[in-house]
Amino acid sequence: MPSDKFLWVLSSLLLIISSLSLQAQVLHNQVMEENIVSVRLFPRSSEFAAQMRPAVIPLRGSAPLRLSFDDLAYDPDMYSAKLIHCNADWTPSDLRDNDFLDQFNEFNLTDYQYAIDTRVPYIHFNFDIPSVTKSGNYVIRVYRAETRAKPSSHSALWFSITK
Repeated sequence: MPSDKFLWVLSSLLLIISSLSLQAQVLHNQVMEENIVSVRLFPRSSEFAAQMRPAVIPLRGSAPLRLSFDDLAYDPDMYSAKLIHCNADWTPSDLRDNDFLDQFNEFNLTDYQYAIDTRVPYIHFNFDIPSVTKSGNYVIRVYRAETRAKPSSHSALWFSITK
């Protein structure tokens, strides 16, 4: 069993926002849009402290991972998400979507709330990562629905599912 310090370090590394570079097929860390802030990925729980836990969960665990972020905007954009199964070096694996998911691999982010009485208007988004059938490293790629065909506009988060 990994130590808490190791899990904390792993979690810190996994929570870094990255962009997807299709040319090299390697995932790199970078925030792609200035209006997306406060990005977090953590096991969903009613406890506030859960937000500090690593983005690593058991394969058939009861609590999914929750993706949370703020969009500094007046009106909500239509965001979509896609899961990517990765090898140990965080390059996309050869698995097809239906090898690790029981559903279609494109998810609309529809859970959002407007900020009330704030100096800067923003919209808070939540998305529960769907359960997968294979353990391993995953990337959740979030993108504006209208920019789906433009890889440079994607932002992604890394996380792991353990056996």
